Amino acid sequence: MVATDRRDATAPAGTSSTTERRNGLDARVAVKPPVRVATTANITLDGEQTIDGIAVVSGDRVLVKDQTTGLENGIYVCQAGAWYRDIDFNGTSDVVTGTMVKVNLGSTLAGTLWTVTTTGTLTIGTTSLAFAQTQTTDVGAVLAATTAKTTPVDADTMPLNDSADSNLLKKITWANIKAAMFSSWGVLIAAGTGKTTPVDADTIVLSDSAAAAATKKLTWANIKATLKAYFDPIYATLASPTFTGTPSLPTGTTAVTQAASDNSTKLATTAYADAAVAATATALNMPVIAKTGAYTVVAGDAGKVIDCTTGTFTVTLTAAATLGDGFTTMIKNSGTGVITIDANGSETIDGQLTTALASQYDYVVLTCDGSNWIVVDQKRTFTSAEQTITAAGALTLPHGLVVKPTDVRAYLVCKTSEYNYSIGDEVEVNLTYQSYSTSVLNLGASCVLDATNINIRYGSNANVFIITNKTTGGGGSITLANWKLVVRVEA
Repeated sequence: MVATDRRDATAPAGTSSTTERRNGLDARVAVKPPVRVATTANITLDGEQTIDGIAVVSGDRVLVKDQTTGLENGIYVCQAGAWYRDIDFNGTSDVVTGTMVKVNLGSTLAGTLWTVTTTGTLTIGTTSLAFAQTQTTDVGAVLAATTAKTTPVDADTMPLNDSADSNLLKKITWANIKAAMFSSWGVLIAAGTGKTTPVDADTIVLSDSAAAAATKKLTWANIKATLKAYFDPIYATLASPTFTGTPSLPTGTTAVTQAASDNSTKLATTAYADAAVAATATALNMPVIAKTGAYTVVAGDAGKVIDCTTGTFTVTLTAAATLGDGFTTMIKNSGTGVITIDANGSETIDGQLTTALASQYDYVVLTCDGSNWIVVDQKRTFTSAEQTITAAGALTLPHGLVVKPTDVRAYLVCKTSEYNYSIGDEVEVNLTYQSYSTSVLNLGASCVLDATNINIRYGSNANVFIITNKTTGGGGSITLANWKLVVRVEA
């Protein structure tokens, strides 16, 4: 239905205004009595209905501001039939640019003020009227409807309902708010509930010294990022720190002196270092016990040198399980005999049931793992007697080391002076194939080592070896009768 246009009517009894308005108010009167509600969308100007969450009944004043046809906008009175324009918004002088009206109720527009923004000559029912919200008397509505400002300054003002003055609408400056907050922070912190595990979105209030002590907020994420940027360069230096002064570890359970056997990455105290040095000194301080005949190693020999001073005999090791993991001893042959070391039954020494010290001053350091024996250091050598050199001849020399030697050297021993060598001179030669020229072949010797013997085969050339003259640098083939061969091996 079409709303009734009542420019020259007198408002019925009970309507929101009872003053007769045949020619309207003077244009200078720009503030209208409040309306009950205001529309939020185009409506049908007919009958009772719900607007902005409020049930509108006959006699209620309504600000109609959102009609599709703008000339229908204005202040109306609701009734069962077609609505009519109220008499204070009906005459030719009732509305001008800036005419204002307050809305009392509504889910979204309660307490808001609306102003006519249309300019020029305004004619009710002809001119399309536009309204804009200008202010509110409700603080909640102000906060919900206004544009946010993230950085207030001291002169900024905010509306508030003064509870100490009949809830009158007043203003407060940002400077006032800061002062009140500063005075209350101590109380707020003391009264607040503690939180032990903040999350990134949590905020902390601070006074910004770089912005005239403006109150600002800082998130936990901001704090973490700032601390990370500060500490990362410090942590980076820990890869290669430089200490000054006299740094020391704190006392107590967090900085105990580690056990001497600790090989972890823990920090070592000077006490630990002293203990380690003392332990090493003790380990290096190896008492010597002399033996001249068959002997069985016992637990008391740990860390000692068993020195076999004379004769040929056997040193037997007590069962590894009895002596235990880590038991260590040294056995040395200081005499000219052969010392055989027996690993006790089926136990082994580096995989062998026995080993031997065949030469004077040979030694072996043995460590027990609780089941068998491990050679951790040794010097075991064999030097052959002087051997006759025969073209194409063979030598089989038992070395007595029990294991295959790791090094072999051969020497020609001068028996009759030749090539300016004196009797007794030794000239090292390689046990490999030699040739003097394309016509002088098959010189030298081959050597094959095993756990028992040194196996040598001389070259078939009548002279076998060639050597360099001791004084001139020349040389040639040797006279076999003038030289002997000595072989030395080491395991």
